[in-house]
Amino acid sequence: PSARAPTYTSDRVEEALTVISRMATLNDTKKMQMELFNDKTAVSSGLTENFIGNVLADGGTSGDDPLGESGLLLTYERFVNFLIGLAFAEYDTMLLSWKEKINYDLIRPTSIIKSWGDELITTWAPGGVQTFPAKDFEAYIRVMPHSEYVSASACIFVGMSDFVSGYMESIGLNGTFPVAFSTFPSGSSVVEPGVVPEFPLTLSYPSISEMARAGSDSRLDGGMHFGESILAAEEVCSGIGTMGVEFVASLIGA
Repeated sequence: PSARAPTYTSDRVEEALTVISRMATLNDTKKMQMELFNDKTAVSSGLTENFIGNVLADGGTSGDDPLGESGLLLTYERFVNFLIGLAFAEYDTMLLSWKEKINYDLIRPTSIIKSWGDELITTWAPGGVQTFPAKDFEAYIRVMPHSEYVSASACIFVGMSDFVSGYMESIGLNGTFPVAFSTFPSGSSVVEPGVVPEFPLTLSYPSISEMARAGSDSRLDGGMHFGESILAAEEVCSGIGTMGVEFVASLIGA
């Protein structure tokens, strides 16, 4: 599949103003979500921990599961099978997103806003919302030196969501389960250390799809992307994780 062309305004001013406005509303939860979801290894590890917990909570009845053993659903073989599929979802969504990045090669909000020079803007800066020259604007998370469209992060999150939900259902469990990550201690922020979060903060979500949505939104909260980049990524990468479920199922007994 190929991503649809974005309908950005020619000078991207309207989109950039939306970024500036959104970043002026950041709170501790949004800030720590940005830091969590920027670390894809932490997200993948957290999902794996949640997968293990939900499989164990089911009671471990394997039925006719080919990877089950002695009444245990969570065997070493099942765990490895899951990890292969999760890696498949991450890797293939990354490849697809990069195909689109190369195709469109669009600049990020940071470049647009900085081009306004000495024009004053009011938005987030380390330490809180401030008014300063646009040329000094920075996104909350360091902007990577590659194309803005489409969002590779949003692609990864939708791929993870599709895979984990589909995998759970493929072994007879509920694919819609709460997802929680380890608690952030007070002041543990990398961007605003000693200040954020003010109190210990645990990020949790009613379902993995809600987690994926929060992850994608965090790229907008932090000023790393324009809105259409997220929507296009979710459209073009939807279904890759489901293919991962089918792929790892084909490995059983191979």
